[in-house]
Amino acid sequence: MRKRSSRHRSHSLAGLRLAIDCMPPATRAAMLEGVRENERIIAGAYVDRHGGVCPMLAAHRRGGRTDFLSFARSWDRFTRAAGTAKVATRREIAILVSQLEDSLEQAHGKAGGMELDRRAALLREPLLSRHAAWLLVTLAYLYVFPYFERINNPNENVRIWAARAIVEHHVLNIDQESREWGYVNDKATTGKHLYSSKAPGKRASGASR
Repeated sequence: MRKRSSRHRSHSLAGLRLAIDCMPPATRAAMLEGVRENERIIAGAYVDRHGGVCPMLAAHRRGGRTDFLSFARSWDRFTRAAGTAKVATRREIAILVSQLEDSLEQAHGKAGGMELDRRAALLREPLLSRHAAWLLVTLAYLYVFPYFERINNPNENVRIWAARAIVEHHVLNIDQESREWGYVNDKATTGKHLYSSKAPGKRASGASR
């Protein structure tokens, strides 16, 4: 008889632990807090007439998700509630608290270990492979980026030509600048001289500076 009871206790405890491990860590933490704070923890029902609550309801009142019926069945089986509301014994509550604590510690340890393994794997990767994506994007951008050794911008160059002619040569034509600096667009030809075809305001402003 004792062997049968021991087997039942061991089997039901394993089922309870499995149900606990299947719950999200936040629900486990809420249940642990709720079980610790409630003086009357029951099994076999959600509540009783004396203010007792089951562990699932205790977790729900502290913001934990409690739609895990496998835990309710495992808890009732572990406490031998048999569908009838009963107050959980101190030993049963102590075992539940211990299982919740151990499950949370293992969950945190696994998460921390996975993070450490991920960081270690990154450190083991060669620098080139870690930044291969950025390198490929940079190379692709540089490949299609237009490069001109010399840009002949008529809007800017002809104004610079005219401002230099006024400042250095005290003339309005850009003959000397064209000979020294080369061809420029947006110019006007009058007789033998070249002039800027742009409005004189900006070149006069540039010359005054």
